[in-house]
Amino acid sequence: MLCGIRGNRNDEMLSSMAARLGHRHTGEVKYLHGVDCHVAWAPDACSNSLCGAVGSDESGFIALSGIPRHPSARSIEELLQIAQEEGIKFLDELGGPFVGILYHSGKCYLFRDKAGRRTMYLTEIGGSICFAIESRVLYSLPGFSPEILPASLAQYLAFSYVPGGNTMLRGIREIPAGCYIEARSPDTAVRYFFPERLENSASERTDREWIGVFDQSFRRCIDHLPAPSSNRAVFLSGGIDSSMVTDALAEKYGFSSLKAFAIHFGKDYPNELPWIREMAKHCNVECEEVEVNPKMFVPSLEEIVSSLNDPIGDPVAMPNYQLARHVAGQGFEAVYNGEGGDPLFGGPKNMTMLLHHWYGQPREKNHREKGYLSSYRRGYEELHYLLTPDYRRQIDEETDLEGILSRHFGAGPPESFLKKLLLINMRLKGAHLILPKVERMLGAHGLTPLSPLFDEELIELCMALPGHLLLQNGIEKWIFKEAYRDRLPDSIINRPKSGMRVPVHYWFRGEMKRYARHILLDRKVKNAGIFDHRRIRKLLNYDTDEGPGRYGIRLWMLLTFELWRREVFGG
Repeated sequence: MLCGIRGNRNDEMLSSMAARLGHRHTGEVKYLHGVDCHVAWAPDACSNSLCGAVGSDESGFIALSGIPRHPSARSIEELLQIAQEEGIKFLDELGGPFVGILYHSGKCYLFRDKAGRRTMYLTEIGGSICFAIESRVLYSLPGFSPEILPASLAQYLAFSYVPGGNTMLRGIREIPAGCYIEARSPDTAVRYFFPERLENSASERTDREWIGVFDQSFRRCIDHLPAPSSNRAVFLSGGIDSSMVTDALAEKYGFSSLKAFAIHFGKDYPNELPWIREMAKHCNVECEEVEVNPKMFVPSLEEIVSSLNDPIGDPVAMPNYQLARHVAGQGFEAVYNGEGGDPLFGGPKNMTMLLHHWYGQPREKNHREKGYLSSYRRGYEELHYLLTPDYRRQIDEETDLEGILSRHFGAGPPESFLKKLLLINMRLKGAHLILPKVERMLGAHGLTPLSPLFDEELIELCMALPGHLLLQNGIEKWIFKEAYRDRLPDSIINRPKSGMRVPVHYWFRGEMKRYARHILLDRKVKNAGIFDHRRIRKLLNYDTDEGPGRYGIRLWMLLTFELWRREVFGG
């Protein structure tokens, strides 16, 4: 847990911020005060020796939240000494999932880990910079007046999350992954992690040697994470990513100390249980199958959305929350997962983009950016139908949507188009959707997520690998499959990518139909002046003039946004 104020000391406000993060720590809250920097800190469930707060004198202190590691520091005191000698450049060798603050020689630096496995937000209130690991701490502060940023809403509808440094609310910013800011200049993020520079920099290796390098790196990433108590939990989905993690954990710790948990949505809906059961049997690991249905989660939906902080329109957030609550109820403190495999080593949208890059015609302006936005298959095509004319006029698609991607597609490393796509996925989808979603859903129940596949060592390796080991003959994650071909069942290695198919398309025509209409057809939605009420009704009726659309995902995004808006603005 970490929050604070850069400016005048306000003990009441700082104490209130810390109280809002009570679910995020297990120990006593400690307070540190500099001349004009004031911090509240408490240990997470899996904090290590580098995660702490130290005050030396008025010249400085350091505080971190997460699971940091440093090759030359074994304690927070040693890390502070290194930071005082090197300044903010000490981040170059700091690894692991963390956010933190360094107060030194009158300067206050806020920073986020290289992969983006933890988050930090900040805003200005009354001349002071307030910061916290959850944005809802900030928009609940006296003196903050919430206002939706139209560009962020357009990004949410196109991506199902808000990428980059902005959030849904004007004035609250998120530090991007691998960046730091000086608190006096909160709008200027400085990047300190550049994995793209490693492209084509490695020595020549054979494919077999590269596979060995990957295997060693992956196992080190398992070792990097602190081992929880004797009982360890892992989320098992039946895909190759979580199967690799489960297999490595069973080999390292023994099957008897590991318990797997899997989600499904009932016998009437598609599921991955056959692969999950085969994988659990293969590793000789006990696997508990947890069913999730609307009767279980709708009563908690407002809390689920609140725990997301900024709205995230991915339906997978809900089973993440439900499974975390179930696991926490059994006394676990942390959960391993397979998140990171897609954004780092491949994802189903890459093939679509590569085909467009090679063969797509015609080449209109920003064709790559528009193709990428369309490939998300969220609400990019809905913008012109769903938003009211007054709200649409506040959005510049070329700047607010395409511009986010142009800086990545432009000149400079990486040169490979595939690597450009992967870097976009890492810095946008990974750091603003996948990892924050899991971290917040688990954090709501006091659990620490352990994601060995999204480690900065693997990020750097991804950029250095030859492209054919990432994608070969249309098969993604090729190096995963080759490294584990003799360790996992053939059915796991050779199965196509499917992802967790949350059946929202069916739920909004059945079990959730009444609830969705109750929320989205309410007069509060119409009076907000954001969405065209007639379009919402068409989506709810599964009847748009353009033909069958992705009604389920779009309704889920609308529902998530509206529940979030009511919490922030009242009602």
